[in-house]
Amino acid sequence: MGECFHLKKQTETQKGSLSDVTIKDKLDLNGHGSTTDFAGISIPELVNLLKELELTEVGVLKFSACNIGKSHYLEDLKAALNEAGIQVGYLSGPKGTISDLRINIKVRGKSLNLNIFPMRKGVIRGVLPIPEKFGLKVVEGNVDISFENTRYKRKGTTIGRDRNS
Repeated sequence: MGECFHLKKQTETQKGSLSDVTIKDKLDLNGHGSTTDFAGISIPELVNLLKELELTEVGVLKFSACNIGKSHYLEDLKAALNEAGIQVGYLSGPKGTISDLRINIKVRGKSLNLNIFPMRKGVIRGVLPIPEKFGLKVVEGNVDISFENTRYKRKGTTIGRDRNS
């Protein structure tokens, strides 16, 4: 997989700042989520923001936002991105509440992060955290692409083959 980009708050992000993202890259979107919106904005608003930032293609659009994968949000976003002409290989997001399972403590003025579970991030299902990989919904996008040795792979695909043609 290529580079990993992070989308900052809308006020901090400049027009054209996602123009270098390619089909080989992953774009992480971090914020509060629900089954109907991301960071308090609707799917059409998110697609418009991505277009303003000149995103034309991305290999993986990954959300770190609670419950974004619990409903049909990722499928609806895929359709809206397709309609807007933005190519995407995969969309993914948690099927439950996400939690950073580290504890930050200070010892003699130094900050330390301790893992209380054998994983850094988890998805809360019921009352127990499970590893993120088991609580993550992955939706195939509108471009056939595979990233070997990751959860984002399809058999018999190559970079750049359009699924709509």
